Amino acid sequence: MLIRIDDYPYDRFCDKISIVNRDNLWNEFIYQLDLPCCVGIIPGTCSLIEINQLKHCKVEIEIAAHGLYHKRDEFDGIDCYNNISLMKRVIEQNGIHCDNFIAPYNKLTEKMTDSLNDLKFRIVQGHRDYRPLQKYNFKYMPFKWYGISKDFLDYDFSKSDKYDILTLHLPWEEENFNHHYLYELKKLVQKYVIPWSEII
Repeated sequence: MLIRIDDYPYDRFCDKISIVNRDNLWNEFIYQLDLPCCVGIIPGTCSLIEINQLKHCKVEIEIAAHGLYHKRDEFDGIDCYNNISLMKRVIEQNGIHCDNFIAPYNKLTEKMTDSLNDLKFRIVQGHRDYRPLQKYNFKYMPFKWYGISKDFLDYDFSKSDKYDILTLHLPWEEENFNHHYLYELKKLVQKYVIPWSEII
C-alpha cells in the first residue's frame, strides 16, 4: 500500500496559526509517521523555505503537484493547459522534478487529463469513481482510503493491494491531532507500506 498526504503547506492554517507553528506541526506529523509517502504540494502557496523543507526531509518523499492554488475552478476553461504548465514550472524551478499530479478535490475532467498527458505527467491521482480514457500514457491511481489518522484505526490493512492509497490530510488532523492516533495507525500499516519509488 501507499501513503499520501495532501495540502502542503496547509494554507488553511494561515488565519489560525503562524507559519512557524504550521511548519512545526508538519515536522511533527511527517517525522512521527516516518513512512515513505507522497506529499501533494500547492506550489502557489509555498515559500522557498517550505520547498527546501521537503527537498531535505529525512523521510522518503515523492512530490506531487496538488493544483496551483487548490481552487475548484483553476483548471476549468481555456486556461487549463497554461495553468497546469505553470503549476509544473513553479515546482520544477525549485529543483524538484514533477510528473505526479493529485487533482484538487480529486476532480478531473477530460481537458485536464489531456493537458496532463501532453505535459508528460506519469502518474495522475483522483477520485476512485473517475475512469480516464485509455488513450493516456500516464498511470491513473485513485485513492482507496481518505480521511484522518483516527478514522482508520479499526481497518484491516493485511489484504491491501500494492497500489491501494491511504490519503491523510494534515489540515483536517489539526483540530484533533493526537500523537496516539498517528502512532497506532503507523503500527497498523508500516509492514504493508511501500515507497512510491517502487511504482514510479
